[in-house]
Formats: sequence, structure tokens, C-alpha cells
Amino acid sequence: MVALLALICVLCLPLSDISYDQAHQSPWIHAANALPLAVLWLFLYTLLARPGFAACAVAASYWLLCEINQLKLANLALPLTPEDSEALHSVLATPSLYLRYATPNLAWWLLGLLLAALLWRIEPRRWRLRGKARLATGILSVLMMLAFALRSPPLTALYQSDRLGVSIWLPAEAADRVGWMAHFVHLALINRSSLSAPTAQQLQAAYALAQPREARHSRPDILVLQSESFFDPSILRGIEAGQFTPHLEALKARHPHGKLRVPTYGGLTTRTEFEVLTGLSLQELPQIQYPYAALVHRPRNSLPRHLTSMGYSSVAVHPYSPSFYRRDKVYDWLGFERFDAEPQFGTARRFGYYISDHSLSNHVIELLEADGPDFVFAVSIENHGPWDANRALPEPDLVAPPDTPSFAALPPETRVSLSQFLTHLRHADAELARLDAWVEQRSTPTLVLFYGDHLPGLHQLFGRIGFKNELPANQQRTPWILLSNFSLPALPEELDSSELAALLLKTSGISDRSDMSKMADLLARRESVAEASYSTSLQTLALHNFLAPVSEVKHAETVENFALIDNWGPRGREEQSEHEGPLRLWIRFGEPPNPNWRIRLGNIQMPHTSSDALVWSTWLSLQQSVAMLARPETLPLEILDPLTKRRQSIGEFEIRPRTPRVGEFFGWGGGPFCPIEDWGPRSTRLSNIENRQPDGGMGLWIKSNCFPEDVTIWLAGRPLQSNWGAGDLIVSSSVSATLLTEAEYLSVELVSGQERLSVGQLRVMPH
Repeated sequence: MVALLALICVLCLPLSDISYDQAHQSPWIHAANALPLAVLWLFLYTLLARPGFAACAVAASYWLLCEINQLKLANLALPLTPEDSEALHSVLATPSLYLRYATPNLAWWLLGLLLAALLWRIEPRRWRLRGKARLATGILSVLMMLAFALRSPPLTALYQSDRLGVSIWLPAEAADRVGWMAHFVHLALINRSSLSAPTAQQLQAAYALAQPREARHSRPDILVLQSESFFDPSILRGIEAGQFTPHLEALKARHPHGKLRVPTYGGLTTRTEFEVLTGLSLQELPQIQYPYAALVHRPRNSLPRHLTSMGYSSVAVHPYSPSFYRRDKVYDWLGFERFDAEPQFGTARRFGYYISDHSLSNHVIELLEADGPDFVFAVSIENHGPWDANRALPEPDLVAPPDTPSFAALPPETRVSLSQFLTHLRHADAELARLDAWVEQRSTPTLVLFYGDHLPGLHQLFGRIGFKNELPANQQRTPWILLSNFSLPALPEELDSSELAALLLKTSGISDRSDMSKMADLLARRESVAEASYSTSLQTLALHNFLAPVSEVKHAETVENFALIDNWGPRGREEQSEHEGPLRLWIRFGEPPNPNWRIRLGNIQMPHTSSDALVWSTWLSLQQSVAMLARPETLPLEILDPLTKRRQSIGEFEIRPRTPRVGEFFGWGGGPFCPIEDWGPRSTRLSNIENRQPDGGMGLWIKSNCFPEDVTIWLAGRPLQSNWGAGDLIVSSSVSATLLTEAEYLSVELVSGQERLSVGQLRVMPH
């Protein structure tokens, strides 16, 4: 009897989501929502033999998911879906971001957990399931769970779209009509995330439409800046053009611009990212909500990989947690050579919750001032939600909402959110003007594509004020603008975000026989091709490119000595030494190098900067360094000329087995120093200085298997100018004759930060 009452309670849970009228008019809707809960209860009841506890555990889980579903609807206008499990990694990696959206309703979940814990303690044994009954319910529950997992035909038929009356194109409306649980199971049973390659006929038709363009020989630097929640407020009733984005409005007079259809609203930034980087339209793939999680599990062809093959360096920048949406893995799989995330910004200025747009502009400008053609893809974070009373912004900086009756009548919390949003929007608009001024003064040809990723989730504001075109918020467009310091061809104003990769290749003049280049060829003919044929062909080319096998080296390279190398270093490093910082190298040339040349270590191209006309500094990101230093091996270091497809060996970089540190005990403790293998000179005479240097001083050297990056030699308590020697194994310094006269015995130490290591005593004899 108790088990029956517990089951009835579980079956009634969906009534908190669907109305009684819905359940009465269509009993199957209620059954479709209750069946998964009943199966879960039956499994827990069999496993634990506690009907009351199982019912409370199911109820607590259901209430938690209901609250998450409501939060997602409130902020993204989308219901909970099976793909949301992919976001669990991001929730665990950056919990503070999601907790900002939490509401007091989560208390119901805590109450359910407390009740379940209480029943676990007090539930009488006589209520528990035993013997053959327990075996039978166990078999039944397992069979039902297998039916769900294997998508068995009876269950699939019960949750079909026509039976439920739902459409995959309208997920929020569908979940509201049949209940989020039934809609969730419906998607889990019928949806697939795999892609099918286009047919030969489709590919042939697309190639026929894409007529080659004329290539430009001077390849510009390219910056793509995806601005968080950026939109033009003048699309709202009661706001004039340029009222809150004056710089955008002014720049429209001088640069190509237009409106952008993006595949998301209120959040899910990576959907827009995915379309821009791959050219694939998610409008044609409605079952995929998280494209990075569903489609990017290994190296894929994309815009950054294509540009890298054309001689560009490619860097992704997002000043937030690198593991958010698994960008640390995804960007590498999409072909970026480097990813700069929040750790690379150090103590950069924040505004509100996040790193400011001004700090982001500083970072990308620094990257683009490096030599050679560069591609930087930057995603801002400053104007990310939530916009609420907890977001502390300086009072003088706040931008006031419009002073009109309709805006004055908004609820106080909505006015606070709007004021905060407009403040951050003004910052993004100011950085756009700053980037334009920077581009104008550059002698290097430069393209800057700026656009908004989606409208913000300010649902109350949009519902009360409304849009001038009377369309809902999720159908509004964001602005795009293309800044440059050279003339551009005519461009269409109305674009999809999936067309932006083609737009960049078209305006940059980059052309070859690849699918990415053919997408640009097709865009150039958009006005003369039927819309249906154009859209189908563009998706065909993007799909064929995305699914094609990835080749890290796309063109054969001729081995030839074309660069004069004087020296380079360090020549090696220990395995698993990423705690010492990212891997950095320097190269000294005998004559000024070509800025288009590239450095490759193993199979990774490294960005570089010039400290003077003959010296390059090059590095890997921290994530790449971790992968590179994972195990001992010897890697070739090469210099590449991507324009002439030549490569030259510089030397071999040795990743050495890790040496135990001084003071280490079975891998525990110890400092930053390896044991000293040798050092010298250990004695000298003032009348005849050992290892005399050109400046008249004594050359002091120390040999070890490893040195901290900031190591210096101290002699008699004084720091000396220290230099790395060949092979990263010797640190040397010139000791002045004056210092040698201070005492007969001078202490020799290595110092790194607060850590010191005694090396020995240098004896100085008069004669």
C-alpha cells in the first residue's frame, strides 16, 4: 500500500508543469511526462527497497530540473533538452557564472533532499521490497531503462512528433504544450547529432555556381571581434539611431555594414561562433543546440585552419575560463595555433563581473602588432549577464535609460538591468571607435570584422517596450561592420553569421581551390543566383569542407636553407614543467628575416614577435605547452616560408626526463632547483684571473639539468647579471675584478624568487 501511494505521488509530479486541463484533454500527454519518472522510481525502489525514499529522491530531482528548465526559458527562451548535459562540464568549471542566475525556488529542491534523507533514516523495514517481488520489479525497471537507452520502436512511436503534436522548429512552444519532460524524452529518442556528407551531385552543383575570384597578393591582418550581447538599441521603440551607440552610427558612413541573422537569442554564444568559424548554418540543423559538444570531437576543417594553411598565424582570444564550453579543446580541434583565455590576461582591468572590453582591445592589438599576416578571433565577455542589483558598477559610469514615459514605467529591477546593459554597451561602442582609429594609422593592410553574437536576455524590457518592426526578440538582427584601411568591394547588407567566413575571404582577396575559398566565390555571386540554390550550395560546400579529412600539412614543402641562423635557445626543457610557465624560444638571425616566415616546433606553428631587427621571440600557449611537454622526446625546430612552401631545419629541441629536485623525497617537497652537476672556476688568482672575459672579469658558470626561468647567480650576497648558455644547461656570469678583492672565500648561490640554493665557495688567492 505504501509503495502504491509513493508511485501515485510520483505520477502526479508532472501536474506541477502541465495543467489539469491538458492532462484531462490528452491523457497521453500526462503519461508521456510521468512514464520516465515512474521508471526511475521503480529502479530506485528495487535497488534500495525504500518506496518513500525513492519517491522523495525522484521528486527532488524533478523539481531541480524544473527550476533549471524555467531558468533556461527565462534567459534563453529555450526549454531543457538532452544536449544540456553537455553544459555540465561548463557548470562545474565555472559555477560562479551559473549561480548568479539562481533563484529562491531552489529551496524546494533542498527541501526534497532533506525529506529524502529523513525517510532514509526512519522508513520502516516492513515497507521494503523483498524476494521475488523485488526481482520482478528489478527486471521490469531495467528492461524499461534499456528500452529508453536503445530507442526501442514502441517507445519511439509513443514519443513521435505527430502523436505529441510538437515541432522541432519551435522548442519553447512545444515544451509548453506537452510538458518539458515529454519534450525532453521526445528529443532524446528521435534526435541524432551526426552529419551526412553531401552527395556527389550536390557538390557538383555547388562547384558549378562558385566561379573563381581574382586573388590579392597582399594578405591583410584579420581581426574578428564577436561582441557579447551587442545590438543596436534603436531597433526598440522610443530610441533614436545612435543614441547609445554613437560610434557605430558614425562609422556606418565610412565602412560596409549591415544586419546579421544569428542562430541564438539571450545566450549560447558558441552557436554564433560555430557558424562564423565553419560556415555551417545551424538553421539547417535544428536538432543541434550545442554544436561544439555535438560536432567538434576531433580536428575539423574551418576558417582558422584554412588561413593557417595560407601562411597566417591563428590565435583565439576569450578572457574567461578556458574550459568554458570546452573551448580549450575545441579551438585546438578547429585549427587555432594558440588560445589566450583568462589566465593570459593576468591582472587586466575588470568592469562589473568580467574582464573589460578595453583590456580585450589592448590584448588583440598587441597580438596583431607581431610580424607576419595574423588572424585573431576574439570573443568579448564584459557585457555578459546577468544584469542585476548584485552587479557593482561605479555610479558615475552608469548610463541612464531613455527619459520617456514608456521607459519610466518599467519596473525598478528592469531599469537597473537596462542601465547596466547600456553602460557596458557604451564601452563596446567606444572600443569599436578605438579599433577603427588604430586600423587607420596602420601601414599594414588590416581587416576588422565586428558584430554582435545575439540580443541580451532582457525579456521584460523587450516585452514591455517592443521593437519597431514588431517581430519578437528572437527574430531580431544584430549589427555587423567591416573596418579596413584599404578599399573593399561592394557587399550585401543582410547576412547570416554562417556567411561571415566567406565574407572575410572575399574581402581579403584570399583565393585557392579549397571549399572555404569556393564559399567566398559563391558569396560574390549571391545577387545573381536564386536564393534557394545559393543557400543549398553554401551549406553543401561548408558541410563538405567540415567533414573532409584534416591534413595538418596541406602542401608539400621543399627542404632548403634560405635563412641565416646565428643562434637559438633554450635547446630543451624538462617534461611536465608547465608550472614554470609557457614554452618560449628565441632565435637570432645573421641577417634581417622575412616577417612572413613561420616557426614550427614538432607539428605546431608558433607565433613570434621581434625584439630587434635580428631577434625573434616565439612561444606556445600554456595549453599547448602542457601537451608538448607531456613526455620526453626530441622535436624538430624548423623555419617555414609559407609563400614559397620551403622549410629549413634550425635544430632539435630536447624534452628531457624530469630530474628530482633538491630536497625532494619520493616526489614530494623540494624546491625549483635540480642538483648541481658542476660549476667553476672554483678558485682563481687576482694576478691571473681564471676564465677571463673580454670585459676583464671572470666567467663563472654553473651546470645543471634544469634552471627556473627567473634564476640569477649571487656572489657574496650580490646578484650578478646572468645569461643562459647553450643547451639550457649552463648559467654564466662575468664577475668583476673589484668584487673578487672583497674576501678570500666568496659564497656562490642560485636564487629564484624567495628560493636559494647554495652552490659552493669561490676561493680568491692573491698570487
